[in-house]
Amino acid sequence: MGMIAVLLANALSFSRRQLERTLPLSAEAEYFMARDTLRRWAEGMPLKREPSPATPALHGTQSEVTFETLIHDGQFWGGVPTTVTLYMEEKQLVAKASGVASKQLEPMIRSLVLSPNAKNLSFSYYGRNNNEPNPAWYPSWESGSLLPVLIKIEWEQQGGQPVPPLTLRPAHYDLNRSISLSDVIPK
Repeated sequence: MGMIAVLLANALSFSRRQLERTLPLSAEAEYFMARDTLRRWAEGMPLKREPSPATPALHGTQSEVTFETLIHDGQFWGGVPTTVTLYMEEKQLVAKASGVASKQLEPMIRSLVLSPNAKNLSFSYYGRNNNEPNPAWYPSWESGSLLPVLIKIEWEQQGGQPVPPLTLRPAHYDLNRSISLSDVIPK
């Protein structure tokens, strides 16, 4: 009986230590999954916007970015553009999506926390802004019809931990589907 008790105590102790190691990782996994969801939302932006081409598809400053995208994920209906806004809310980096849930146009709002305890948030945009000849990095993006090639999101954790920048590629899906006459094979 004593031998069984010792073996059982060791097994339970080992299980407890393994659980203590994995709990912090599972909390971080939630934020990594939220960042991946945001990346898919940005990549789903349409290149051509039929309903309202006069309004910009993306408007960005150094502290906030808003864009329209098509989301087909079972929660949002992809027939109507969904508006996504990234901003700081109570020391958290948040992505808020506002769209419709079905063809009956039922409103749907979903918020993702990309990082808790964030500070010093900044956005930068790479591309040709205002029809400039060469692409460059810009602190804001207000171009009406053009989308930036990249959006870089940088922030720091409150504890001083470095966080790698999050880079988004707007309209990546539509860009990969386009074919030009100079392409040997389709993109």
